[in-house]
Amino acid sequence: MAETSSQRLVRLISMLAYLNNAGQVPMSHLAQRFGTTPAQIKKDINFLWLSGRPGGMPDDLIDFDSDDFDRGIATLREAQDAHTTFGLSDREVLALSASLQALRATVQQVGIDGPVAALFDDTNEALLRTEPDAENGVDVQWFNAVEPGIFDLVRQAVRDGHRIEIDYTSLSDQTTTRTIEPLRITSESGRTYVEAWCLAAGGARRFRLDRIGSVTPLREPNEHATGELGDSIVGGFNFDESAISVRLTLTSQARAVAEQVRLDALTEHGDGTFTVEFRTSDREWLTGLLLQHADRLVAVDPPQLQEDAARRARRALAHYTERYAFAAAGERDPATDEHDPAAADGTRVEPIG
Repeated sequence: MAETSSQRLVRLISMLAYLNNAGQVPMSHLAQRFGTTPAQIKKDINFLWLSGRPGGMPDDLIDFDSDDFDRGIATLREAQDAHTTFGLSDREVLALSASLQALRATVQQVGIDGPVAALFDDTNEALLRTEPDAENGVDVQWFNAVEPGIFDLVRQAVRDGHRIEIDYTSLSDQTTTRTIEPLRITSESGRTYVEAWCLAAGGARRFRLDRIGSVTPLREPNEHATGELGDSIVGGFNFDESAISVRLTLTSQARAVAEQVRLDALTEHGDGTFTVEFRTSDREWLTGLLLQHADRLVAVDPPQLQEDAARRARRALAHYTERYAFAAAGERDPATDEHDPAAADGTRVEPIG
């Protein structure tokens, strides 16, 4: 499995702390101690060599002995205090406290409690002890909160496999009463949803918990299984017959794709690349995704998607080149004249530059 950025960061900081007190250490020993390879240790040291304090001047950078490095030995010459603890300013305490409270609110929103919530509370309390004046500086609350008891009733229905009746208000502010078979609870972009089989719609649907006004448990058991959601709800969209299956192989620099898209499958490869599989009906969104990560794509299936994205990029480039040519010649673009009020009365807008 490919290493995450967080895992590498922990190793880099730990290496600095260890080397600061250990003197000369063979890279093979470091590799064994930190559970990696000597080749990766060399890459880590080369990375640290270019790190340090703001400014980026030679005196600001972490430094190692280059002769020892060539002999396979790690000798830290200057750590720039990167391994030591440091104090926080008032603004930093407020920012961290706000982040912890936001995470704590998320925990409460999705119904996770106990040790997890206590961990956030204890951490925030310890943080505020360093700056007591910041205690009342920020208060984080959910704007779209789930009504009390709604989450517990829905979660219990999911566990028991029983239907529930809900009063649901849509985005158009239309309130309807529906009987659903709740199958799983998910969170996305700060919202909590129940994915369910809706008897009125005769298909899988997704309902925002903060738009459910009431829940009535029913005795009838569910007749549909969670697996049936995969054909209709992936990534938060209700798919129609135009939905296609997509398979992308990307480099590690595009890791965000695996976190932003709800996947049917994720496969890690030994060279650091990974493959995601998902479905979508939104071709425009998909083309934009391919263009955004064009330099990180290794393979696209079906191949036609890559051709469509390349064709769109060429059209955009040709349009830009044409517009630039008109501007450089000091002429107006005829394609925009009919939409430009200034062109209608003969007024000429001079190009900039």
